[in-house]
Amino acid sequence: MAESIPRGIRKLSSRDGFEIRIRFKDPITRESRRVSGYAKTLPEAKKKQRDMISRIEANQRPKDDSITLADWAISWLEVQVPLLELKPNTTDLYAGLLTKHLLSSKLGKMRMSRIAPVHVSVFMKELSEGSGQSLLRNMYTVLTHLFRSATQNGLIAKSPLEHLRRPKQKRQEVRFLADDELIAMLKELQVSRYLSVAELILQTGLRRGEALGLSWDDLDIANQQLHVRYTIDAKGRRGAPKTSRSIRTLDLNIKAMAALRALKKAQNETKLRLGSFYIDCQWNPVFTTENGKPSQPRVFLRAIQNAAEKCGLNNEAHADRVGVHTLRHYVASKLLANGVEMMVVSRIMGHESIKTTVDIYGHMQDNQRMQALSSLA
Repeated sequence: MAESIPRGIRKLSSRDGFEIRIRFKDPITRESRRVSGYAKTLPEAKKKQRDMISRIEANQRPKDDSITLADWAISWLEVQVPLLELKPNTTDLYAGLLTKHLLSSKLGKMRMSRIAPVHVSVFMKELSEGSGQSLLRNMYTVLTHLFRSATQNGLIAKSPLEHLRRPKQKRQEVRFLADDELIAMLKELQVSRYLSVAELILQTGLRRGEALGLSWDDLDIANQQLHVRYTIDAKGRRGAPKTSRSIRTLDLNIKAMAALRALKKAQNETKLRLGSFYIDCQWNPVFTTENGKPSQPRVFLRAIQNAAEKCGLNNEAHADRVGVHTLRHYVASKLLANGVEMMVVSRIMGHESIKTTVDIYGHMQDNQRMQALSSLA
């Protein structure tokens, strides 16, 4: 008696073998789709059918090769990323990287199951041409998320990044300003309302977002302290700092206190002058525009860059342009030059670890190293 053929399997009339047909709801797009499989014998067809049904019941696609990396990336951005609870700035970064570099690339158009480590290596090599190390490391991070999520959702058996190393972090070359250069730049900032932000950063080492994210409620004037609890991203969105190390308390020196008192006085006078036209922000920002709105990071950056250009600091002779972060480097270099320990500087700067501080500023202690070894003679 001939073996019965189950529903969903049919014998091919044009050639030997059997076709398996299954209709399912795509777990990624939620659309109704149909998939086909082929087998030479009926027992093999039955096994394939069982395997495909098992995957569908586990909310997985029935076959690995039914989706491209670009399709998965789009779905991952829409469905998976919101579940990760990332910072808005990080989400924007991932979306930008995928849109600009991956979706229309050869790698993006490949089926997930056919991507081998060599394909990713070629993609990264092509991306490296004319790109900085930061872009490569960020792209590697995004791809890691993509392939890890794909394996967890049963789209592929294992990640092609499994045996690929993350691009190395090259030693950061930073721009250091001499005292006379800083004085010249601050002179150009005298006519800008952002002078007070620059002055506070130079006395505390705050990041741009940390300074502009300050509320008057974050200041303890009585104890002359400042509590870093929030930051503002490039789009002006206020939220918690990226790492726990960034949340810190800093002591305010005489110059910082004077700048803040002068700023508060000017702000109160503006409120009285504008009356109902002054916009009271809910979180009571320290640094505002003329009408009370929170100051924006991009506008502050332009003010610093314009001042640097006017006094000749941003020109072809310097590959690294002066920006807000240059003020932080000035603070760190001064602290180390004054003999402050690296660990203390790391805490003041809010670095994730002392390794970050050493990588950026460790060369400044070369003279101390030479003196230390000379003392042994």
